[in-house]
Amino acid sequence: MEDINEQLDINEILKDLLKNKFKILFATFIFSILGVIYSLSLPNLFTSSAIIQIESSDNSSSISKSVAGVASLAGISISETNSRQSYITRLISSRYFFEKLYDNESFIIQLMASDGLKDNNLDLKLNQSIYNDKKREWNYKNANGITGKPSLLTAQKVFKEHFSIEQTEELDGFLIFKVTHISPKISYLWLELLIDQFNLFLREKEVSEALISKDLLLKEISSNSVPEVKGAIANLIKDKIAKIVLSESIEDYALKKIDPPYLPEKKSSPNRPIICFIFLLVGFLVSCLYSLIVKRG
Repeated sequence: MEDINEQLDINEILKDLLKNKFKILFATFIFSILGVIYSLSLPNLFTSSAIIQIESSDNSSSISKSVAGVASLAGISISETNSRQSYITRLISSRYFFEKLYDNESFIIQLMASDGLKDNNLDLKLNQSIYNDKKREWNYKNANGITGKPSLLTAQKVFKEHFSIEQTEELDGFLIFKVTHISPKISYLWLELLIDQFNLFLREKEVSEALISKDLLLKEISSNSVPEVKGAIANLIKDKIAKIVLSESIEDYALKKIDPPYLPEKKSSPNRPIICFIFLLVGFLVSCLYSLIVKRG
């Protein structure tokens, strides 16, 4: 009996929908048109990507190996590569590193003052209300109404919308760096700039730290008379000197480009057919529900 009632309810629903089929089709058509208009209003975005291998650090290698050896005896696995990878992914997203990009005036102008593309669909048009390229002065106004160059935090927030780091199981131990922008040329140039500047930034940072450590260790070894301790300190000094010397000969100091950035030829988003289909589907479902609710009411 229940099966018969359910069958009757389904038949009634289908009859109601067929009675309002023209209204449903019209509403679905309107939603489809809205989907087309919305999808066409979205700008094309282009993504340049690079597969990156994190280069291991020789800094304090003897200590890290000793710690890893002790940890393995305790049944604990310590991966120096994973540790450095985690360190670098956090550092490259930090304000500390972004300051180096922030000092690049051309980059900040492109980041904060872009206003679409020129006719060649590669170069950017600048919003003169933000940056006047003829007078070479900033007209940007912050939340407090102060005119001038955008702040470091504001610029970094905008850049994070363009830059991403991905890690996949297929590329275990590697990272995928991506920069997305309305200009394929800019997405490529920014990604190249980011990788090169970070390698330079980390080389300078770690060499400076190694020099300071070396000087401290030299003072310590001269004031210590225990042979075992002096031998251990001497090994550490050798590590620091080796790091300083080798750093100058390594081009990809921290980020090794396995698959370098490229100039994208096809847009990465938006997927307009999918957007239109979603609008069509939503329009159909909403119009069907509305017809049934009005009927039941």
